[in-house]
Amino acid sequence: MIIAIKHGVSREDAREFTDALEKQGVKVNFSGGAIQTVLGLVGDTTVIEEKTI
Repeated sequence: MIIAIKHGVSREDAREFTDALEKQGVKVNFSGGAIQTVLGLVGDTTVIEEKTI
């Protein structure tokens, strides 16, 4: 699964979101660029609670 973080979200907030996803059992590949931050999720994404996204 790929998640594109909204423009303007701080890197710290994106990292907190990443930590929350990892606590749900998926591995997250964080790619923070100058304009866009993208998260690549690896594993069983069916375990992710929708309200956390």
